[in-house]
Amino acid sequence: YRVQWQSSEPTSRITLSKENIDVSKIVELLYGAWGTPALIALGYTIATLFSNVYFDQYKCFPIGLFHGEAGSGKSTLSDILAMIAGFPINNPSMNISNTTQVAMARKLAFYASLPVRFDEHRANDKKIEDKYSILRSFYNRQNSAKGTRWNMTATHEVEVRGAVVVIGEQRPDDYALLTRCVPIFLSKAGKT
Repeated sequence: YRVQWQSSEPTSRITLSKENIDVSKIVELLYGAWGTPALIALGYTIATLFSNVYFDQYKCFPIGLFHGEAGSGKSTLSDILAMIAGFPINNPSMNISNTTQVAMARKLAFYASLPVRFDEHRANDKKIEDKYSILRSFYNRQNSAKGTRWNMTATHEVEVRGAVVVIGEQRPDDYALLTRCVPIFLSKAGKT
């Protein structure tokens, strides 16, 4: 069985397809294109499907960090792995610089036990660096709370249930964030 979207709408329900999948062929193709980093990335993607169970036991789930030189296939590999996780081909990653923290949290609430991808990470981008704190919090599935207008003592918080994947040419320079990541370095030299 494999997971299959019923329509091109990203909010649609998923179903199981009875189409046979040759897992060894997928592994062979990924390894042939990117080598060992692709297998680590595949393992991380499979782990995201069990991230809620893992989190219940360990109270954390690591962030996937796909980084490497331009043209090494980071986004392509992440697109392939997203499809393996059940996303439709037209489900693009979000630009981490232009996506708000609220939008990030809402995506992580909606896609439970699935990889939520934030692309175009660059070092020394103030808009991205301002999100390092919330990214560190997502590791522990914590989110910021917001006060409500209708009750002076009430707050609202979106539950984090998905797994974060950050994609970019450069690794974050935030040590605390890096210690919460599974780094997957991709190189043009290792790509076929």
